[in-house]
Amino acid sequence: MMLCGFWMGRAAESAAADGAVALAATTQESNRRLAEPVDVAWSGAALREALVARGRLSGVAVMIDRRVDPSIALELTAARQPLSFVLERVAAANSLGVSYFGPLVYIGPPAATRDLRTVAELRRLEAQSLPLELRTVLARKAPWSWNDLAQPRALLAQLAAEAKLNIADITKLPHDLWPATTLPPLSLGERLTLLTASFGLTYKIDGAARTLTLMTIEESPQIARSYTPGGDVAALAEQWKKIAPEADIRRNGAALEVKARLEDHERLRGGGAASVGNTPSANSATAGTSMTTKAAAAAEQRYTLRIKNKPFSALVNLLRDTHKLPIDVDDAAIAAAGISLETFTSVEVKDATLEELLRQAGAPLRLDVQKAGSRLQIVPLKK
Repeated sequence: MMLCGFWMGRAAESAAADGAVALAATTQESNRRLAEPVDVAWSGAALREALVARGRLSGVAVMIDRRVDPSIALELTAARQPLSFVLERVAAANSLGVSYFGPLVYIGPPAATRDLRTVAELRRLEAQSLPLELRTVLARKAPWSWNDLAQPRALLAQLAAEAKLNIADITKLPHDLWPATTLPPLSLGERLTLLTASFGLTYKIDGAARTLTLMTIEESPQIARSYTPGGDVAALAEQWKKIAPEADIRRNGAALEVKARLEDHERLRGGGAASVGNTPSANSATAGTSMTTKAAAAAEQRYTLRIKNKPFSALVNLLRDTHKLPIDVDDAAIAAAGISLETFTSVEVKDATLEELLRQAGAPLRLDVQKAGSRLQIVPLKK
């Protein structure tokens, strides 16, 4: 019998005694905390204990997949770096992946973290065909915790009982013992995905029979969506293939049929339609608000902002991801120029355009801002 699973017990207790804060309950709050700078000095620290405790000090839930060796010794020193940078650096150094699963950071084997959100979204979409009462229960968010030496089978039975479901064959879930854990609010469907994914499994629900059946996660799961963007669809298809090269993108008249991971769909919706007009609207007969109009409005808007000694990447994430401003980053060219977006910068502007704001913030890093249609692109400063 192997004592593995998700470790949070002693690390959480240690963190609580050393200034831990309540876990972020929303994705937005978690993202804000992940962007805040932290200091770490790890020499021989056990991976699971160090990462979970560091997350608790920042109020961010960090979960380690049961297949990761919790005793991996960490050697890392970082001063005033975003917590997300620290977590991703540890993951990269140990051939692991990171998934930002709502207000939770999940670290595990690359294939598992790569597909986790897509698997959860596929289960959510399937739930839309279930009876309303069951669909409502599966979507209901709640925090979740268990005591030391909890058995995954018992935890699965607890979740199934919450939805009044019978489990077809619970023995498909291997026996294991997990230490005490506390999770932020997640939907019941998301909790089911987290529990089963660590065994390489997912689930299927038969609403009529009120039965939950475990099954192996399919290889490279994808979500199929149809977009009707308007404008030059052929040109957009080529643009999208560059944004998401692993996606299956095909033209069907005035529509684009896309099979891709959830993260790729999000990237395409976030910036792929800038040159052709409407924001793509998945499976919708109603066209979205004009992306060009949005981008133009953002370009003309005036911004008053003061940021002191923050990573440039945190500023971009705040503007682009949180506030949905039309900003792209030429990561390849910036890396080739030897520039790190984690370098700290300061900016203080009043009634400035978005272009002026970004140019001032990027100047210390030798970054420039170029207009690309209705969007702004951050590139290395030409010598």
